[in-house]
Amino acid sequence: MGASKSEELEGVVREFLEAMGEGPLSHPSRLAIMLILVMRGRTTFSELQQILGLTPGNLGSHLEKLEREGYVEKFRCLRGLRYLTCYRSTRRGSLALGRVLRSASNLWEILGAAESAGRAPPKEAEGAVNRSWGSSTSCRRL
Repeated sequence: MGASKSEELEGVVREFLEAMGEGPLSHPSRLAIMLILVMRGRTTFSELQQILGLTPGNLGSHLEKLEREGYVEKFRCLRGLRYLTCYRSTRRGSLALGRVLRSASNLWEILGAAESAGRAPPKEAEGAVNRSWGSSTSCRRL
């Protein structure tokens, strides 16, 4: 017998939270860095800083964490007459980003189906989200 809609949603929510987890992509800035690197191929430190609006120290610490996890690699690239610090996503980083995006897409698809059917997500799914986040607050529509 197939899983109920509530069980299906709970499974997709759990998958999404596991993909985000406590790992390197759990922070919005690191997720944005990976999106930029995957989309552009390679990017300089200055370009990342300009796009994201982060301070050099903040951006540097996020890039160091991604580099330690093997998600990005740093290298020198020649632009004009000078060398710049450039970054690109590694295969491992691209795969990790793909897992996060796939799980977010699955969640979005289920939530969209619930909304188009004219109903809110099942109450049991709200509890799954709250248990995963360790919060006792309830979810509500904005």
